[in-house]
Amino acid sequence: MLHSMTGYGVGTATEGELSVRVEMRSVNHRFLDINMRLPHHWLRLETQLRQLVERNISRGRLEIYVTLEDFRVRERTVILDEPLLRGYIGALRRAEEIAGPISADFACLLSVPGLFSVADEPEQDELMATVLHKAATEALEALLAMRAAEGRRLEADITGRIDKIGLWLEGIRRRQPEVIEEYRERLQKRIQELLPALEIDEHRLAMEVALAADRSCITEECVRIESHIQQFRNICLEGGPVGRKLDFLLQEIHREISTMGVKSGDQIINTVVVDMKAELEKVREQVQNIE
Repeated sequence: MLHSMTGYGVGTATEGELSVRVEMRSVNHRFLDINMRLPHHWLRLETQLRQLVERNISRGRLEIYVTLEDFRVRERTVILDEPLLRGYIGALRRAEEIAGPISADFACLLSVPGLFSVADEPEQDELMATVLHKAATEALEALLAMRAAEGRRLEADITGRIDKIGLWLEGIRRRQPEVIEEYRERLQKRIQELLPALEIDEHRLAMEVALAADRSCITEECVRIESHIQQFRNICLEGGPVGRKLDFLLQEIHREISTMGVKSGDQIINTVVVDMKAELEKVREQVQNIE
C-alpha cells in the first residue's frame, strides 16, 4: 500500500495539572525535514520527539507544534556558575584599577548571561517526557492514518492511469503491422502514379518495405514499457517508502514513449503517444506526493 506525504494529526495528554497538545502537519519533500516548535524549557526533549518521528516516517516536510498548560507547583534548583562569577569579579577589579571605582550591585549580576540557571527536579523531567510522548504518539498515529488514507486514494488514481497507458500500448502494438502494410500500399501506389508503364519489381518493393519497417520498428520500446509498467505495479503492491522508485520508473517510461513517437512515423501512433505522455505527466504529479 502506498502512503501519501500529506497529513495532519493532533494528540493531547494530561497528567494532574500538566496538559500537553501536539500538532503534526506534513507535506511532500524529497527527504525527511522535521521542524519543531517547543516551549523553550522543553527543548531538551526535542531528540526524543525527533526519534519517535524518524522511526515511523521516512520522507516529507513535517511541522510539529507543542503547546502546554502547566499549573504544577514545582521544586526547582537555582544553580550558580561560581567560576564565571569569580571571573567577572576579577575583571571588575582590574577595570577599577584602570578606570577607578565602578558602581555595581546585585542586579547587575542577574543580567550576566549564564551566571544563574534553573533546573527542574528529575521526577519533573520524567513526567514531562512521559506526557509529551503520549501526546506525540497520538498525534503521530492520526497523521499516519491520514497519510495512509490519502495514499489509498492516490494509489487508486495512479493505477487507473497506468492501466490506461497499458491499454494504449496494446493498441499501438496491434497497429504496427497495419503501419507496414499501409506503407507498402502507399509506396506501390506512388510508383504506379509516377511510372505507370513500369512493371513493379516485387522483390525490390519488399526490400524497401523491410527497410522502412526496420527503421520504424518500436517493438523494443513496447517491450521495455510493458516491463516498466509491470515493475511499477509490483512496487505499488510492495508498499512502503517507494516514491523515489516510482518517480525513476516514470522517467524511464517517458523516455521510451518519446523514442517510440520519433521512430514510428505514423500519425495515429503519434497521436496516442501524445495522449500517453499527458497521462504519464498526471501520474508523475501524483507520485510526487508518495512517500
